[in-house]
Amino acid sequence: MRCIILGTGLLLALAPALASGDDKQDLSPADETRKLITDFDKATDDFNKEVRAAKTEDERRNFIFEKRPKPDKTAARLLELAEKNPKDTGVVPEALIWAITHSSSRGEQAKTRERALDQLTNHVDSPKVGDICLSLIREPSPSGEKLMRAIAEKSANEEAKGKATFSLGQYLKNTAASIQTLKDQTEMLKSQEQVYGKEVVASMLERAPTALIKESEKLFETVADKYGYIKVDNQRLGEKAEGELFEIRNLAIGKVAPDIEAEDLYGTTFKLSDYRGKVVVLNFWGNWCGPCRDMYDQERSLVKKLADRPFVMIGVNSDINLQDTKRVMEKEKITWRSFWNGGPRGPISTKWNVRSWPTIFVLDAKGVIRYKNVLGEKMNEAVEVLLKEQEGDGK
Repeated sequence: MRCIILGTGLLLALAPALASGDDKQDLSPADETRKLITDFDKATDDFNKEVRAAKTEDERRNFIFEKRPKPDKTAARLLELAEKNPKDTGVVPEALIWAITHSSSRGEQAKTRERALDQLTNHVDSPKVGDICLSLIREPSPSGEKLMRAIAEKSANEEAKGKATFSLGQYLKNTAASIQTLKDQTEMLKSQEQVYGKEVVASMLERAPTALIKESEKLFETVADKYGYIKVDNQRLGEKAEGELFEIRNLAIGKVAPDIEAEDLYGTTFKLSDYRGKVVVLNFWGNWCGPCRDMYDQERSLVKKLADRPFVMIGVNSDINLQDTKRVMEKEKITWRSFWNGGPRGPISTKWNVRSWPTIFVLDAKGVIRYKNVLGEKMNEAVEVLLKEQEGDGK
């Protein structure tokens, strides 16, 4: 698992199913839509109050496990209303958007979500559809991709069009990375098929990562040129697109890693290029990130094991409190150097377009990026491959 910071401003909340009692028979479709959503909001508030009122941690966990509201029936009813009343602006796109944002992309709920996404392609001019696109970038969804393309190509709403164009670029870029991961780590294939279905995974694997990256690059160029003024989470899309373009053009496997020159946690300036001639694991980490903390034992072991070989571990620390981080490093016996980034959105992680932690680059002795985001034993294996190359060259 990795800690992910998403800047979409769109929360996928869990919701109750309070949808379709007999008392709603006399309501108009628009009124029923509003009532379903209002009832959901109230029940969610009540649930949250009960959770906060729990006297013990066990009581809180049990209440959440047993009473956690589920959105299935509400989402299904809203989708039904939208499909039966496709031209009623009091129903759609609000009902469809609710069904999408409150339905999982996995299991049975995925069917409701995909149907709602398909229906939403008939409402691409709505100003609300742009934000939906921002929630679709990380998981495979044929209907989601179809919707993003429809909005990017046909919407009369410039803001929605810009968000869809940017989101489609990210979606294609992420899809290319997922395909490469599945090809490199075939043991993951079965679990991904169980999550998303064999057909979705099979169709994804038929695509060429190189072509997806080329298309995403063109989309980001379009965003930078035409939609850069649009703001998402207080950042202009133009800035986000430039970050994506920098990553595509400079941080792909086979590229020489851009140099980093910054202070370490003790105020001494150093460079990434100072370590040419050694295999480098460059790890963007923070003690705030659970998966990063889980790596401490492995990293200590690897550094100790390879102490006499041409290898170095370098961190880019993204904590906010420098003194707390120093104490953590002393307690955890983290002896390797880290650049100080001053928070998750510091200058180094921003330039390198890092949005999830840990993010790992493994560089060969010439500074070339050879592996990305290899975790656990895969990281150790990658380092060993490059060390054997380096030591073989030395002979």
